[in-house]
Amino acid sequence: GIPTSESTNYTACSAHLIEPIGGTACLTSPPAFTSRAGIHIRGSSSSGFPKKPYALTFWGEDNDDKKVSISGFPDGSDFALISCWNYDRTYMHDAFLFTLSRQMGRYAPRTCWMEVFLVGNETNDLSSANYAGLYEFEERVKAGDDRIPIDDIASPADITQPNLSGSYIFKCDRGDADEYNWKTSRKYPGTAERNMVIAYPKLADLQPEQISYVVTSVQTLEDTLYTPDPMNPTNGVGTQIDLLSWVDFHIFNMFSMNVDAFTLSTWYHKDRSGKIMAGPLWDFDRSLG
Repeated sequence: GIPTSESTNYTACSAHLIEPIGGTACLTSPPAFTSRAGIHIRGSSSSGFPKKPYALTFWGEDNDDKKVSISGFPDGSDFALISCWNYDRTYMHDAFLFTLSRQMGRYAPRTCWMEVFLVGNETNDLSSANYAGLYEFEERVKAGDDRIPIDDIASPADITQPNLSGSYIFKCDRGDADEYNWKTSRKYPGTAERNMVIAYPKLADLQPEQISYVVTSVQTLEDTLYTPDPMNPTNGVGTQIDLLSWVDFHIFNMFSMNVDAFTLSTWYHKDRSGKIMAGPLWDFDRSLG
């Protein structure tokens, strides 16, 4: 079946990818691959659009994540189908800005365009009625495998230093039920439904010591920003964050007029024994005016 409402629970499906031959893709061409997969509707705002966005994860026989090879992408299992419905009628905002970021040496998800057909039942014939439209296909924010260049995400056993220091991926966003959410002492990032969110490790694997470490690191940064001399080279923000990554991140958000900047879909990561890095870029559909 095809999911009809936003959820982090996957619906089992079969995914068939037909690659272009000579610049043209044809439904009668053999698929480049066929795989079991899970699909669910994603997007806290865009999930309400008539044209739904989806998260797509390729599965093995035991519903475990399975890496697949797709032209133009490193092998991976986790992807997103971005509908670009009302926020990006050009279908180019993410693709343009993510490419620009990678050209500047800052990782951002790779993208391509796909025409999507959704068939609700395997016994149904494929027809034009199943056409869901043009989508932007993107790799999802993950560590490693030519994605975010950090060490392995902290495991449940990593509760003492130096392993306790990373790696972590966190964000300002609306958190899901499987993620740890909090606000700083000054209530950043603002409104009730927006929080700081530890995206990886997931809540089921996250240990109290790791929660304390990440929350304290973010709180220390905020406290430093409110001191009389936050740029002090000895004990200022430069001792806690990678300044150049934050400068680049600010430039991208200001240049693109990103209305979600620093309150929604704003990602950060911290490598083991490293400073807090800003990025990668994600979800810039409402940018560029």
